[in-house]
Amino acid sequence: MALTSSSPSTFQNRVSFDTFDNKDATDFSLTLNCKHKDFQYTRRSRIFLCGLNKDEYSEYALEWLIDELIEDGDEIVCLRVVEEGSKMASENSKTEGRYSQEARKMMDWVIEKNTEEKAISLVLEFAVGKVQDIIQRM
Repeated sequence: MALTSSSPSTFQNRVSFDTFDNKDATDFSLTLNCKHKDFQYTRRSRIFLCGLNKDEYSEYALEWLIDELIEDGDEIVCLRVVEEGSKMASENSKTEGRYSQEARKMMDWVIEKNTEEKAISLVLEFAVGKVQDIIQRM
């Protein structure tokens, strides 16, 4: 691990939302929000959407986005979608909070990719369903 990588301590948690364990909810999702301690939203701030999963190309896409496009003041919305009926969307995962642990690990992983300590905002949307449906509802 590089010594210059961001640590979760340089990022501040913000309000998050969790409807995974709400049986009455129409959408099952967990939204985590954090921002770099020096993040400032401006009129020039941009928002980028990046799909994430556990494949190597997903990691490459995130690294490229952070290294080549992102500037101080920008925001990245990371979308992780799991299919209904998957192990992660199961009742056991919900009652044991596995989805929450997985999402928090993923957020820490995204933060570590910010090796240049860019002052950015991060949103991780961890949702159950089909990717196209989730994007249309966002």
